[in-house]
Amino acid sequence: AAVAAMRQTVTENRGTTGQVQGATTTQTPQPSGGGGGGGGGDSELTRLLKIVTETGGDPTQRGRLAYLLGLQQEQQMQATPSQEDIDAVFNPMFGTLNQQESQLRADQPGEEKRIEDLVTAGVGKVRGQEQEAQVGLARQEGDVREGETNAYQQARNLYNELAQRYGALFGSRSSAGPFAMELLGREAQKQFGQTQQVAQKGMQAIADEKNRLGTWVKTQLNEWDQKKTSALTDLRKVFTNAISQINSQRGTLESQKAQARYQTLIDVRNRQQAIEDADRSFRQQLTLFQ
Repeated sequence: AAVAAMRQTVTENRGTTGQVQGATTTQTPQPSGGGGGGGGGDSELTRLLKIVTETGGDPTQRGRLAYLLGLQQEQQMQATPSQEDIDAVFNPMFGTLNQQESQLRADQPGEEKRIEDLVTAGVGKVRGQEQEAQVGLARQEGDVREGETNAYQQARNLYNELAQRYGALFGSRSSAGPFAMELLGREAQKQFGQTQQVAQKGMQAIADEKNRLGTWVKTQLNEWDQKKTSALTDLRKVFTNAISQINSQRGTLESQKAQARYQTLIDVRNRQQAIEDADRSFRQQLTLFQ
């Protein structure tokens, strides 16, 4: 290409012009040939373009200009990010999001189990209290039945004792004997009835307490089940929202990466076109002085 040929020319004829630091340097080096002083702060490339355009310049200046144009093209191409450059920027961010999502999915089962363990412990306490209460009620029931049995036995013993005493006292010949025995029998029946009523009331109280205990246990178990359902629902919602946010961030990065890739293509095309236009214009200018 013409640019490559001109670059070779400037390499051979550079002399004491010094090392070029960049096509857009703000320094104004000393000219290696004719053409006047600096351009009042213009870059060397701009100054040489002006000299060659206006006067044609000498071979060294034209070679120098070709070199700077080629250097500018290389720098512009290097300044344009490649696909590897874009990947180097975005891939670590994608990796971080993927790691966060994996960690969330790994943590969720453990967090759910922690809630289930808490509920199991709560239910266990309820069952323990239920069992303790049942043992107490069973003891009370046994006490009532034992008290009833003892009361019956005491009433019978008293009846037998009084019957023997009345028999010895009145004998079979006196009319007072049968009358006394009748009164004794009535009293014994009364005692038996009272004993039975006391026992029935005690057993009924125990039955009522058992019913209250069953109701309490059922309520407690329902509450723990509701707590478990609510806690698991809230926990899963938290994890779902967190993963949704990660997916949203991933989508944003995908969009930004696509935009960067598209913009890179546009920049490359624009720069390539600008370089080709500048090279074409320069070669046309050189033709005028050949």
